[in-house]
Amino acid sequence: MKTLTQAFWDIIRNLRRAPLLFGTVIFGIAAALCTHLITFGFIEKLTEDKREYSVYNTVSVIGADSFGQSTFEKITSMPDIKNAFLFFLPKDADYILVGWYGNEPENWFPLGEGSFLSGSAEKNEAYVSTDIALYDAEKSQSVTIGEKEYEIVGSASLFAFNLMTGMERGASPELLSCSSFVFVNLEELLNTDISDACIRVQFDYDADGGKRDFSAAANELFAEYTEGGTSSEIFTPSDPFRDNMSSNLASFVAIGCLCLISYMNIIGMYLYHLSLQKRRFRIYMIVGARKKQMLGILICKYAVLFSLSFAVSLALSALAKPLFERIRISYILTPKAAAAVFLSDFILTLIICIPKMMKLCGTKYNRCTLRRGNES
Repeated sequence: MKTLTQAFWDIIRNLRRAPLLFGTVIFGIAAALCTHLITFGFIEKLTEDKREYSVYNTVSVIGADSFGQSTFEKITSMPDIKNAFLFFLPKDADYILVGWYGNEPENWFPLGEGSFLSGSAEKNEAYVSTDIALYDAEKSQSVTIGEKEYEIVGSASLFAFNLMTGMERGASPELLSCSSFVFVNLEELLNTDISDACIRVQFDYDADGGKRDFSAAANELFAEYTEGGTSSEIFTPSDPFRDNMSSNLASFVAIGCLCLISYMNIIGMYLYHLSLQKRRFRIYMIVGARKKQMLGILICKYAVLFSLSFAVSLALSALAKPLFERIRISYILTPKAAAAVFLSDFILTLIICIPKMMKLCGTKYNRCTLRRGNES
């Protein structure tokens, strides 16, 4: 407590004697921190926006050789499932057969002409790709699958990667070459003879921060496909934050380096200011202060200075937000991101400063130092 009190009064004394230097240091560190806060806020905003994307809320299994009543009941019994679909390449067919359950697929591919499946098992409906048929409301069109005839209710131009978005492209290469599709209700494919099928289940977006355990959900839905040494493989969604960081890593590293350079310049000014206070540290040593105590004073002073700068940076970031929105740059300032910036930047800069602080505390002084009155 005594060390903290001494550090506080030292700051007050320094502020009175060199207000311009202290103001420059505080606002300089605040500007660098503001850059970090806005950068992390921008990443957080992108991450939150991407969490709503279908690929970040979808679990999948590849290599399914069956689709039975138990799996269908699991899918239909979960209230937070937005949609689910199964697709595979039927034997001796030149199109991909897709069984669909739930909402319309506008978040997977744009709807074309006509309407999508109504979801009623009593209607023999089919939605097809334009490679098979171009929907015409004035004509009655149908497609035959096996021995069953389905009325075409709509058509769209799409490709296999539309349904495989977010998955590894090499997971099912034979499907990627197809551009012909026939959509029917998922219930129509119960107990159908399928091979190397892909089943994907999309959950509603979790607005509470994506806290859903997708691994547990995938194991609950697809446990039967991974038992008994089968070749099926389960895919869970990747983290949008890591995706953002990896895709923009070079930019973020460059911004981080610029911030560190600015830190070094500002910290250099602060340490230069401290180096002018040799007489005071010599007096501390004469009155019995130990090196550890003086180092504690310096660390406490820097902690207070950094905290003041961080408070200023928060205010600057909040004030700059409307200006950035005018040029269509949005960011959010969450307590979690702010705490991460504060702790990471404080610890990093402190580690860099400590060797110079220790050198200052351990300097050998001679009597000339006291006679000159070396003080800022």
